[in-house]
Amino acid sequence: MIMRESRLIQFKTEQPPRLISERFPDHKDVIETLWDGSEEFREVCTDFVTARASLDRAEQSKHGFRTIERYRELIEELRLELLALLSAPPRDAS
Repeated sequence: MIMRESRLIQFKTEQPPRLISERFPDHKDVIETLWDGSEEFREVCTDFVTARASLDRAEQSKHGFRTIERYRELIEELRLELLALLSAPPRDAS
């Protein structure tokens, strides 16, 4: 197996990635609040965007079915994690 150099997904860090806002349109205010105040949320968003881009590249290339399925499973896990973070009651900042 040939290891290729990984590509970083670039987006403005002062606002949530568009993919997240589009994927969860009913949570716009919560997304913005979490983006500003939760490193964990920003990391999960970054992982989701990166996994989605990787899946898109895998589907366009000659990657095997198993690779594509792994990306789909990862994206679903990250989607569920994002939903949990979006649905959690706000944490007290004190």
